[in-house]
Order: sequence, then structure tokens, then C-alpha cells
Amino acid sequence: MSDVLNTILSTILIPLLTAVAGYFIAFLRKKTSEIENKIDHSTTERYIDIFENTIETCVMCISQTYVNKMKQAGLFDPGAQAEAFELCKQKILSILSDDVKLALTQVFGDMETLIDTKIEYYVNKQKSLIQN
Repeated sequence: MSDVLNTILSTILIPLLTAVAGYFIAFLRKKTSEIENKIDHSTTERYIDIFENTIETCVMCISQTYVNKMKQAGLFDPGAQAEAFELCKQKILSILSDDVKLALTQVFGDMETLIDTKIEYYVNKQKSLIQN
């Protein structure tokens, strides 16, 4: 009886447990990967929100502190516009952390072009809000 039980254990149960363990390990690896991707995605979304808020805030700040004064003095010409743009860009770059910059570069590519495009977007958005 003991020999039959040992034979059953060694021929059926041990390979079955090995297969179950293999599937369980594969399942755990998949779930771990899903969790890591979810965390990475969540962090990236948070960085994008930080980026968007920083740009919008900087555009509003430069508009209030520089653009409005130049307009009131009648000096808001193309040179002053370029200066406002550069001031805004430098303020954004000084505020964003290296982690945010690195993550956004990995997601979007060229950080300079991204910032330039977003500044233009928020300036135009602000102009359309003022006109309405």
C-alpha cells in the first residue's frame, strides 16, 4: 500500500504541484508587472498635472507682473513679447523638478518644444478668456 501511495505521489502529485507552482509564479509576475505599470502611469499623470499647472500659473504670473505693465506703458512690442515668453519659460524650468523634467522628456520627447507649445496654448487661452 505504501509503495502504491509513493508511486502515485511521485508520478502524479509532484508534477501537478510543480505545474501549479509554475502557474502561480507566472500569475504573481503578471500581477506585479500590472501594479508597477499602474504606479508608473499614476506617477506620470501626476507629473503631467504638475507640469500643466506650473505652466498655466507662470503664464498668468508673467501676464500680471510684466505684460500688463508693458502694455500700460505702451511698450508691449514684439521684443517685449519675446522677453515675456522667455521670462515665462525660465520660470517654468526653475520650478519643475528634475524628476518631472525627466519623466516628461521620456513621455513627450523634446522638453523645450513641449514648454514652448504649452506656453503658447495658455497665452491664447488667457487671451480668449479676456476677450469673452
